[in-house]
Amino acid sequence: MARKGTSFITLSKIENILMFVIIWACILSIHYAYRKSGTDALNRIRSTINIIPKSVGKETINKDSDKKVILEESDFLQPDLEAKVQKELEEIKKEQEKELKKESIRKKEGEFYSTYKEDEVYKWFDERPKRTDPLKDPSVKSSNQPKYLIKGENICKGKTDILFYIHSKISNEKNRKAIRQTYAHPENFKKLTVRVVFILGKGANEAEKSKIIKESETYKDIVQTDFEDTQRNLSYKVLTFLQWVVDFCSSPIPRYIVKVDDDFFVNPFMLVEEFISEVWDKENFVSCHYKENSRVVRTKTSKWNIPETAYPLKDPDVFPKTCSGYTAIFPGDLVPVLRSISVDTPFIPVDDAYLFSVMFEKLDNPQYKQILEGMTLNKDMGLQDYSGTKRLQYMSVSAWGDITEIMNILWKGTMKHLTTLGKQLINEKRFTKQ
Repeated sequence: MARKGTSFITLSKIENILMFVIIWACILSIHYAYRKSGTDALNRIRSTINIIPKSVGKETINKDSDKKVILEESDFLQPDLEAKVQKELEEIKKEQEKELKKESIRKKEGEFYSTYKEDEVYKWFDERPKRTDPLKDPSVKSSNQPKYLIKGENICKGKTDILFYIHSKISNEKNRKAIRQTYAHPENFKKLTVRVVFILGKGANEAEKSKIIKESETYKDIVQTDFEDTQRNLSYKVLTFLQWVVDFCSSPIPRYIVKVDDDFFVNPFMLVEEFISEVWDKENFVSCHYKENSRVVRTKTSKWNIPETAYPLKDPDVFPKTCSGYTAIFPGDLVPVLRSISVDTPFIPVDDAYLFSVMFEKLDNPQYKQILEGMTLNKDMGLQDYSGTKRLQYMSVSAWGDITEIMNILWKGTMKHLTTLGKQLINEKRFTKQ
């Protein structure tokens, strides 16, 4: 009986071993088929877009752009995942082709190449998305709304593609003249319509009042309201502008607003090609030198002091986002929305914070685009840039000082550095070869 029991145990062990071998044979055959199908699919896609593999199932490197693409073998077991990977790789290939095209243009046209064509530019203005925000009755105004002294009702006639909105002081006549003769000249563009509006407070005496009336009659680009033109009253210029657009410049509304200080230069061709090109299909945006968590000044002796009654204390006591307003770009169709917001917004005596922080934060999903690299507060760096031979870096440059001379130098530099696209956009009457 002992021997019989021993034979039975031995036979069971043999059966177990055979079963174990069979199971592993099945696993290995499945694994081989899996690896073969995955590798075959991987090879098919690689051959399509010329990717040179370093190792299967790990990172592969594209020989043209050195972009890394992670390819997992398991992706190729399911058709939907394989299609997804194929789509992503095709997008990479398109991006590579785009870069090669740019490089070809660079070699052909040198430093001042353009990646856009003239026809593309006009769609940035004509095909902007339409908005249909519910607005307050235009007759309902902010309790702080100043009264017009000079309405400027004839500044906007017909379409306006770019409206330069400029805070200016009555005494800055030279600044306004330099701006009119250079970047805000109405004939700078062949097809785009450019206008400028200078927002002023009231004159301190009869001589100033008379001087501004004469300047307005000559150039027809001034809007003046009845507030004292001081540092603490700059936000009245914001309210004036918002209401003025609704009253006199909304049929149709300007495509883009460019807010500029009157001691700054703006290159209008760079503005279009390098900045408007990036935001033309976006809503609720402002392109500016924006700051996050900018401290709220509470020192009573400071000209930037904001009282708690106007803007309550926060923890931390900051503006979540705001702009430095020396140059800022935003869509014209935001103006009626912001004017509606201003009706119920406490008055903040710091204009940039009032417009770009307090009002903007009430918009639906406001977007701030950082363009600091395209601006400089350093006048000497700007003049060096515009006097050089390489493609320009700065779209916006401080012109503080001898404004007439500086603006002329910067305008001549603009002509010298026109890209191929700039030469297509510029009005021939304004183009002077250097």
